[in-house]
Amino acid sequence: MPERLALKRLTASDLTLFAGPFRKLNAGNQKSINLNRDVLVDILYPALPVHAASVNNEIPLSLTVYAPGGSPAHRVARKIIKHAAYKNWRLNGEFIHGPDWNPSLYDSLQAGVIAVMSFHGDPLPTALEIVLVSPTEATEALLHTGLSALLQGRSMRSISADQLAAVAAEAGVPTAHPVRLLAPDPNLTSNLEDAALGGLRGQQQLKSRLGGGRLSPEALAKAKQAASTTGQDGEQLIDAYLGRLANLGGTWSHDWVAATNAIAPFDFQCTSRGGEMGDQDFRLDVKTTKGPFDNDIHISLGEIGEAASGAAPYFLFRVYELNEEGGKLRRSDDIRDFARSLLASHDSAMPGRVKADSFSVPVNTAGLGWGEEIALASESGEEDDG
Repeated sequence: MPERLALKRLTASDLTLFAGPFRKLNAGNQKSINLNRDVLVDILYPALPVHAASVNNEIPLSLTVYAPGGSPAHRVARKIIKHAAYKNWRLNGEFIHGPDWNPSLYDSLQAGVIAVMSFHGDPLPTALEIVLVSPTEATEALLHTGLSALLQGRSMRSISADQLAAVAAEAGVPTAHPVRLLAPDPNLTSNLEDAALGGLRGQQQLKSRLGGGRLSPEALAKAKQAASTTGQDGEQLIDAYLGRLANLGGTWSHDWVAATNAIAPFDFQCTSRGGEMGDQDFRLDVKTTKGPFDNDIHISLGEIGEAASGAAPYFLFRVYELNEEGGKLRRSDDIRDFARSLLASHDSAMPGRVKADSFSVPVNTAGLGWGEEIALASESGEEDDG
């Protein structure tokens, strides 16, 4: 799903969506935030008018707001609407009051606050995250200056995640600030990826980075979708890589099993006959990350059971540093002995019918060995065997 990020400098009338500023600012009865058509429709959601017509131009969504100063997430339900008399679309609904844990959270908002907006959903927005950045917050003054420069004098503008990350880095924004959730910080991305795959390490690191704060359901859902896409992209790279292998003097074939069977306990079945590779059958599972090689690998109990009970060798293909150009690959040794040892430890430690669904495995765990690095191209080309 494409990035859909935008900046909006909030006016006093925009702030009337919040109950506290509505009472204090005397800025009219708009009770909504204008979402400029030339950004929301022309750039972010070109098909929005067509699809919104079927719901009377009222689009319900989950709204997550982070108040200035790195506040924890506050989640409410609101709508994006457009009435015939409106020039622009609006984020609307009832007043947003401060949450129970801080009823006065929004009372000090002033015109000029910049909203960093991350839209989710397709073809209509179904969720929106807003990080409010104030020039009067000591930790946000430089960030606000950088975002103001990105706006280039406009009231609303679409931006890329790379632009946001660069501004956040230049401003020295603390890693715990929620704006970091919307920008591709490598360490944060790795932690989100690990947490999305069920990893305890990633969850603990996120909790520490966010200062014990909250991670919005939308951010986690986005991370899960990204992890799924990363996994699929890694398998496609390996499919292309296996397709280019040749068994001189013999035959070679591979079957991308996971492409047609989502619950298969391995991704590829490979076979060679004769030639320089000899007669062999083996299975392999692809473990992909955008991060470095030494990020934890997540192996399901089903995969471990398959490897432990299989007569054919079973390998892990670790694809790492995945990007648009390709990635890198290291192949494990046959993991059958490792799987049997891990399965025996699991079965002896778990009471009754209790099962661990999966394991987070450091790549340097005893019993796992790895081959040399191979460079993988995203399209046809030669791999560097290193």
